[in-house]
Amino acid sequence: MTGDNEGDLSLSKYNGDEDEWDTIKLNSTQITDNQFYNSSSYLTSFDSDQIYIYGGINADDEVSDRLLSLDFNTFVLSNISTTTKPESFYGASNLIAPDSSTQLLIAGKSSQGWLNMFQLATWNFESGWSFKTVAKGGNSINSRQQPLVLPIFNKLDNNSLSTVVNYYHVSKVLVIGGEQNGKSSSPEIAYLDV
Repeated sequence: MTGDNEGDLSLSKYNGDEDEWDTIKLNSTQITDNQFYNSSSYLTSFDSDQIYIYGGINADDEVSDRLLSLDFNTFVLSNISTTTKPESFYGASNLIAPDSSTQLLIAGKSSQGWLNMFQLATWNFESGWSFKTVAKGGNSINSRQQPLVLPIFNKLDNNSLSTVVNYYHVSKVLVIGGEQNGKSSSPEIAYLDV
């Protein structure tokens, strides 16, 4: 997902036969603002044809709480409204955790400052937004933007979609890197017990 020459959302797909990128026409008639927002969070699931796009920074440097869905079958963009949502933010990292129907968003920054590393937003594809508190260990973990986040989970019997959907469960998240005010955040490697 990127912005086109006018700053609107656009999607490209790699065409291996032609060795080029093809632009996919998006239907954005159902949304009021189809501008590309930098550093948004893209929320996906193993078994859904929808992708949700949350937050980011618009062209006026305003932090957004916009939530869109993109249906990959029809390429229709829609506004999503929920009763509960996190504050506007950008620069978070996310992964499928703690189970296959939930995205855990870690780190990031709001217009009010850095997001707390111990109070995390979660997006569940069936019930929407909720929040998860992570227990604090003996060491402090500084806030950061865009760290690499990797799941730690028990080995699955196989990699079939039904096995992943039914038995994938993340116990810990390894957080690597990220930056705060243009410098590496500390510690450089940490884990969150979820």
